Amino acid sequence: MSLVACGGDDGDDNGNDTPPEDTTDPVISLTSPTTGDSFARETGVILINGTISDDQGLETCKVSVAYSQKSASSELKSIDDPVPFDRGPVEYSDISGKEYSFTDEDPFGFVTYDATLGEYVFTITVEDTSGNTATEDITINITE
Repeated sequence: MSLVACGGDDGDDNGNDTPPEDTTDPVISLTSPTTGDSFARETGVILINGTISDDQGLETCKVSVAYSQKSASSELKSIDDPVPFDRGPVEYSDISGKEYSFTDEDPFGFVTYDATLGEYVFTITVEDTSGNTATEDITINITE
């Protein structure tokens, strides 16, 4: 009697199991804001809603907003600090697990009465525990 086995194992030369390499990017699924949304001056806050997820695990999420062109007039400002939104990203570094939900989060604060009119680009960048990233840009308008 003879036995024949086919296939390989997932271990290294020492017989240790090694997990498969994670090459899957995280997924960004925002429900608001969406590209093309308009917000009037003095609208209050621009709320972020949606989820980010990954098949292995999330590490960080960065949210940034930039005005599409510089202007000598006033700019969209933060509620906490009267500096332009392009001050840098807000980082959610305390996320863990495979999914994180944004529920009416306002990382930047109020749209003030003197906000610069025009297009702004929200950029959401997510990194998973293996270093894979996903990015989504959402263009909104500030109007009178």
